[in-house]
Amino acid sequence: MIQEEAIQFLQKKGSISQLLKELYNCDHIRYRTHVYSRIIDHRDASFFEVPLDHPILLAESINVDGDGKIIEYGMTRFRGDRMELVFEN
Repeated sequence: MIQEEAIQFLQKKGSISQLLKELYNCDHIRYRTHVYSRIIDHRDASFFEVPLDHPILLAESINVDGDGKIIEYGMTRFRGDRMELVFEN
């Protein structure tokens, strides 16, 4: 599948998980999520329109396939003052 087809799939369905399963027959699980905070850097401060001393939450995630092979890595940033996280298992 070429990149353009993947982009069109995501625009229509909105799910990377669904893309991996339907188009690549790759079922996966979340191996790890690491959530931490830090003081915002210049680039993120400009994007979020907050001062440089502002806290930011970061979430790094790793997904693996059935054999334990890493198939996806993600990094998400959240404004610390506008985010609530709930973890349920």
